[in-house]
Amino acid sequence: MTSPEASAEFGSLSEQTTALLHSLLATHSKGLDTTIYADAGVLETINSSVRNGIIGLLQPDTGMPRARNIKTLDVRELAAEGGNGGGLPDGSHVLFLVGSVSWPQSVWPEIARVLTRTAYSSCTLCVSTPEEIWGDIAAVFPPSAVNMLQPLNKPNVLASLQDLLGQGQQTSDSGQPIVFDDTPVAIHTAPLLAAMPLAESVFLLPDTRCIFPILSTGSKQSEDWRPRHNSDARNSNSRQQVEQLSLNIMTLLRGLNAHGNFYSVGDTARRVARRCAGISKNIGSNSPRGIQEDAVVVLVDRTADLVSPVHHGRHILDQIYRALPTNSGVGEPDSDRIVEAQGTIQPGLIAGNSLLSLLRQCQPDKTDTGGSQATLDLWETLLMQSKPVALQVLRSSLASELAIISNNPEEATAPTRGRVTTEQLQTMVDAYNAQPQSPDHSGALADVVQAVINMEKVGLEDHWKEIEGAEKTLKLVIGSIKDTLADTLAVGGVHGTFMDDDALDEEMSAAWDQVLAAIPPLTASMLEHINLDITKESQEVTDEQIAEYLWQHTPAPGMVLMAASLLAPAKSGIPSGQRPLVEQRLAADYASVSNALGQKQSFTDSASQWAQRVTDYAELVAISDGQRSGLKQWRELASMTPGPDGAYAGLLERIVRDVLSGNRCVDLEHAEQGAATAAANLLKGLGRRFLTGDGPSAGVSQQNAGEAASGSRMVVVFVVGGVTYEEAARVVAVARQLGGVRSVLIGGSTIGSARDCARLSS
Repeated sequence: MTSPEASAEFGSLSEQTTALLHSLLATHSKGLDTTIYADAGVLETINSSVRNGIIGLLQPDTGMPRARNIKTLDVRELAAEGGNGGGLPDGSHVLFLVGSVSWPQSVWPEIARVLTRTAYSSCTLCVSTPEEIWGDIAAVFPPSAVNMLQPLNKPNVLASLQDLLGQGQQTSDSGQPIVFDDTPVAIHTAPLLAAMPLAESVFLLPDTRCIFPILSTGSKQSEDWRPRHNSDARNSNSRQQVEQLSLNIMTLLRGLNAHGNFYSVGDTARRVARRCAGISKNIGSNSPRGIQEDAVVVLVDRTADLVSPVHHGRHILDQIYRALPTNSGVGEPDSDRIVEAQGTIQPGLIAGNSLLSLLRQCQPDKTDTGGSQATLDLWETLLMQSKPVALQVLRSSLASELAIISNNPEEATAPTRGRVTTEQLQTMVDAYNAQPQSPDHSGALADVVQAVINMEKVGLEDHWKEIEGAEKTLKLVIGSIKDTLADTLAVGGVHGTFMDDDALDEEMSAAWDQVLAAIPPLTASMLEHINLDITKESQEVTDEQIAEYLWQHTPAPGMVLMAASLLAPAKSGIPSGQRPLVEQRLAADYASVSNALGQKQSFTDSASQWAQRVTDYAELVAISDGQRSGLKQWRELASMTPGPDGAYAGLLERIVRDVLSGNRCVDLEHAEQGAATAAANLLKGLGRRFLTGDGPSAGVSQQNAGEAASGSRMVVVFVVGGVTYEEAARVVAVARQLGGVRSVLIGGSTIGSARDCARLSS
């Protein structure tokens, strides 16, 4: 007879789960009629398997052990049942199947209620969580003080079950129970119960669907796979939720008998990956059985608290600028401008993709010899209204377009794998201009790229790295603050309560104090350069010129935007007490520039107006009640959609393709070093070397996920927040194409219905 321990042989997740359930029944029923009580996640797995004919726990004549009946551990349904409930009465053996990692706190009271109201001869508790992580579970979900001995370990749980079983036997009217064994209670761990297999390589972690709600992508089917109960999502970035997801992922890996190597992209995914790496390290040496498989685990962030993700090696403001809301029209140039009601700082600001669409509309007529220069003039006008950050966004798009019309598809995909440098753009322009002229040849695109290059070169060579280093410093500061803040928010979370608004404001104010301290003042060399650059155009300097230059060439505005984006709490905007300080810091830069220019007139009002405009804009970037105003598009998983107008693939599909192909995955951070390491380096004065140089950011391991996957027999991709059916289908297709002998699993906290997911294997 197959033992439960043998059920994790290498095979599909569905096959393993089916074998596990049959094995549990065969091992523990011992010929007695068995009633199964399952929590919501396991019950959903059983129901889905029964509907698809995978498992027949209730059907006779299958040659497999069968249960007398299956019931839910849902507290509301248990209360409605009253006594024995409807249908068949319970058998003499009860088998509890629990997939939730929070079972000591959430499920144990229901188990106690079942055992004390009915006389059973024996009971078996089967939980998904391996005993090695029970200590971590108890720290996050303290066991119920009622009917459970402390601390949480196997002997105490067995003793508690024995006591509850005895209470049920004493209160029952059925007479003296028959005990078939010296040990009428048993505990078994079955980690595969944490996951719900849906198709050949797709799974859910049902235990996480409410705490990490999926984002709306505007799809007609969005409501079908959006979690119905959002009550637990109030603080989706808290320590408790991160712990719960980490424990679920580690439980699944334990069921697959795998050792994880964790990679992530996005804020919440980064925290989960680091936590998983810590748990894995702690339990690795204590595992009761040898680890057979090395698994590459890729976590992609798509949660409601997701803010502009930082792709290491790219400019943080690229992400913010790309996320700016635009009108959907593609007709007149004005239709691509930022919606006036959403911000008035830069009414002429135009997003990168919109600029490309405008370029296509403005291609010069082949007979118009001045068309190329006219297009260049138009573009220079548009670009001058923008800022250097906009040029950073344009780099990849322009380079890809230039490579496509140069008939060089290899170059076209290169920009998606990293930041395109000015030197790379110049090389591409030179190569394009060196091509033989043809009737279809137009120099407009090359001229535009050259304009981008020229604008970047003007005055930025000496200061760009300094600004970039300051922003990376701020990113580390904010990351450390967020980790600390999340722990503070969750102090009461283990008791089911959260920090009140006053306490949250106090913590956020302290965080903004650190942010403002991290923003560097303008250096003497920068002020000297500003003086030369502004005054060479005109002797009379206007307020608009100063404001425009501050916006384009100084770090403070962009860093305030980044802080507002990365530190946005559940409530909207910058804390009211911090807003004057933020405006004061911004106005200080205005005053420094005005003084450097020798302005004699009062600049107080102009500085104040400039600071207010930047702060108003930062408010637009902040999260409001878990939803970002005007920035939903960026928070979708696909940063750019594939199609005839671009060579970009969705982020999830691209990451999976790179991992399985062995390519370097520049988006993925390896969870090798924690935030504490980076903070320590920074405090010791070592971080600046990494931040201002050309190397990787401090505390970020650059181990290649593709190389790691090439030596592993298993790749697990988990989307925090879930995936749509269409996205999952594309990833499954990539896995079929590139997976080889490896087992590739794709999962999320939510996905399409079981019916839709079944189509993945068709």
